[in-house]
Amino acid sequence: MRSKLFVPGSRKELFAKALSSQADAISLDLEDSVIESRKAEARENVTEFLGSPEVAASDKVIIVRVNAGDTVHFEADILAITHPALTMVNLPKVESSRDVCTAAEILERAEKAAGMTREILILANIETPKGLLAAAEIAAAHPRVVGLQLGLNDLFNSLSIERDDAKNVHAVLFALRMAAGGVMSLPMMVLLPISKMKKGSGQRPKWHTG
Repeated sequence: MRSKLFVPGSRKELFAKALSSQADAISLDLEDSVIESRKAEARENVTEFLGSPEVAASDKVIIVRVNAGDTVHFEADILAITHPALTMVNLPKVESSRDVCTAAEILERAEKAAGMTREILILANIETPKGLLAAAEIAAAHPRVVGLQLGLNDLFNSLSIERDDAKNVHAVLFALRMAAGGVMSLPMMVLLPISKMKKGSGQRPKWHTG
């Protein structure tokens, strides 16, 4: 996966455009980009989209970022989006293997109820110092885990670290590789958001994997 297009779940008018884009994957978001009063609406939008013929005919990687495990939306999100069209669920603010296993248990129940034979995969976000320290534990938590994704905004802001400095990004990438790389061969990804790019710089949004 070289590129991923991020789409708020509350903006269903953008779904078709995202699906027709050149991005390898689209990530439908139910978390930070959706205000509390529109969480249920966004969940319904995404669920409907996953069941559409357009998604069924697409070869894109389909990802949904759910709300965090300590919110009232977490289980409802996973139960609603468990669908054969979904490639992976993106778990935000993961800090332990328990966080991953809880999601995997809900997925297993939902897949069984839906008669699914293919397992939905898990992409775990590392967004806190605690999560970074537990990276190896998180990577090895469950066979469904296929990648660790860095959430630089939350991670760096909590420590007052400048996220636009490449040295800082490289340092945390190295720390993540050292922590989790010895456990299993998982892709570790960091997104350079288009909002942070300078106009005319020639930069393109991309995922760095290692």
